[in-house]
Amino acid sequence: MSTESELDQIFQELKNSYDTDDYANSLTLVEKILSINNQDTDAQYIRVILHLKLDNYEKALTCINLLSAKSIKELGLTYEHLYILYSLNKVEEFEKIWNRDILNNSEFNNSLKFRVLRAQLAYKQEDYYKAIELYKVILTQVDQEDSSYTELYTNYLASIASYKFNTPKHDWKNIPSDYELSNNSSYSTSYEANYNLATNLIASNNKDAKIKDLLQKALNISKDSMNEMEYTKEEQDVELAPILLQLAYSYHKNGDFEEAKEIYENLISLNQVKTSFHPIALNNANCLKLQKLTNTQLTDSFQEISKLYSEYKSIYLKSSKNNLQNYQVESIKFNNALVALLIENYGRAQSLAEQLIKTTSESIDSKLLLCNILLIKNGVQKAQHILKEFVENNPQDPTGYMALSQLSLIKLRYQNSIQYLEQFRSNVIDNKKSYYLPGVVGTLIWLLVNSNQFEKAEELLAELQSSDNPYKDEYNKYIPDQLAQIKLKTGNPEDSVKMYKTLLEKDNNQTSSVAGLVNALSHIDIESAQQYASQLPQISELRPRIPDSIGSEWDNDQDSSSLQSSKKRKNHRKNPVAKSQKTGAKIDLERWLPLKDRSYYKPKNKSKKIRGTQGGSHSRVFDSNHEEEKVFGVQSKSQQQAQVTETAASEEASKPKTSSNKSKNKKKNKGKGTKF
Repeated sequence: MSTESELDQIFQELKNSYDTDDYANSLTLVEKILSINNQDTDAQYIRVILHLKLDNYEKALTCINLLSAKSIKELGLTYEHLYILYSLNKVEEFEKIWNRDILNNSEFNNSLKFRVLRAQLAYKQEDYYKAIELYKVILTQVDQEDSSYTELYTNYLASIASYKFNTPKHDWKNIPSDYELSNNSSYSTSYEANYNLATNLIASNNKDAKIKDLLQKALNISKDSMNEMEYTKEEQDVELAPILLQLAYSYHKNGDFEEAKEIYENLISLNQVKTSFHPIALNNANCLKLQKLTNTQLTDSFQEISKLYSEYKSIYLKSSKNNLQNYQVESIKFNNALVALLIENYGRAQSLAEQLIKTTSESIDSKLLLCNILLIKNGVQKAQHILKEFVENNPQDPTGYMALSQLSLIKLRYQNSIQYLEQFRSNVIDNKKSYYLPGVVGTLIWLLVNSNQFEKAEELLAELQSSDNPYKDEYNKYIPDQLAQIKLKTGNPEDSVKMYKTLLEKDNNQTSSVAGLVNALSHIDIESAQQYASQLPQISELRPRIPDSIGSEWDNDQDSSSLQSSKKRKNHRKNPVAKSQKTGAKIDLERWLPLKDRSYYKPKNKSKKIRGTQGGSHSRVFDSNHEEEKVFGVQSKSQQQAQVTETAASEEASKPKTSSNKSKNKKKNKGKGTKF
């Protein structure tokens, strides 16, 4: 048989094998063809495609590298070459070929598949904003009825969700609202699109019940599809894991802890899930435990938190070996540091926080965590340095300025605290949403009032009524009450009363306004204050009610009025009078004064010699009416003690001393000083 006939026969076998999806056998036949004729371009092309079908990207790249740039272009393998480099994360080589062959080639550059590949690379590099912009343009070029539109829209939703999770909310720019995304019907038939839309709503902290509906719909579509394709139970578990994990997270965020716990535990028990989502399920389940533990006394939960700490260390090791996104790994590491902080392992907590800062230099969360640790370790200056560095690089982020303000407030430096907030407002004066941010403005007013800068506080409150304030309606409920408080503090109770009465005319159920009015009236009209005070709720109404079940059980056990302590506590309080004082005797009101300072004190000697300032002796007369000691007011303790000791020494000097007397005197004088 001739070579040409043999090649024709092998090519026919190759076609039949490829049509039946037997790619391994097809590859063997291709290699056989190339062993006969290694320059056969069809065989060279098919070999690369077959390696891609079998996910042999390294072998496919080896085959591509055997070809020249010209041959790759002639064979039409430019896209496949870029796709292989994208799959192997060889970004530098990808960029080199893109700039050389695609960038200035209008045919390739305008091709949909090349633009989609570029968007996919941006997503893989976690440049989510670039991916969003690319998909936005791509979707305008594809008909919504086209089968590829839903897949492209799914990728678009994934890019937006990842951007939200990785970017602080105040930095979101030019991205569609949740309302716009929800109104696009392209997600309705795809379980991936439903899942990604739900993820977007979660990333926006949206607590809409629609999230659960979307995830449940994604589960149903996915199950139906897998049943048609006859997936095994194990294969279905792996496919459904991300949807179930997101559903548990939505329950978790909404406070439905028991439902979330049940799903987390089911996912953790699946052996197949351990390759990808197991660390996330473990992390979230431990977060639930931690929330319950920290709501009780930490001392009682110390052992449980210590167990969580060891679990988090193992979770972190697992997460580093799995294909998780950076923000997911960082969340696990952050929780690890937080648990270390709770069990007072400050060294470990600080080390993890510092690692987080290196990988998330733009994030404030890890910096706040580190500052918290430093504060515990009395490193206030270092904490201030970290925060000042952050606000220099992020002058429009309020979090850093708020933290610096709080640090100054800890040291009661009100003016410094005020300056930080005013500096932030001056940085964002053109951005009215940030300039009138309620958290910053409310804190600033509180600081001004508590530092007695009432005029500045009133000016700021007046400024809040400006027409360009986007929160004007919210502030209008808050401003009158604040002004009334300021009027009262500045000594104008009449104006304060008028303001509170105006507030009550609008809403007579405002307890805080009634309390404020009572306070203001108490300065000018006690009777009216008492009348309004009667409108305030009784204290019993403000206490939390004991559930009926608890109350009934208590009543069945015993009557609360009959409860008595089984043991009487000893009263350890000291006697208010000296032990020597007999019951019923007259109490000496001067008993706390030194003996010589009491009105009835009479010295034993009318005169005695004491040392002068230069060491000489001089005579001085003391009597009960002596006033010389009162020139400088009350004497210091050291002066009193010095004089008493000196007096005692003089008294003893007048007595004849023997060896036996000496030892007795020492015992007698031990602790001798002020008498009571």
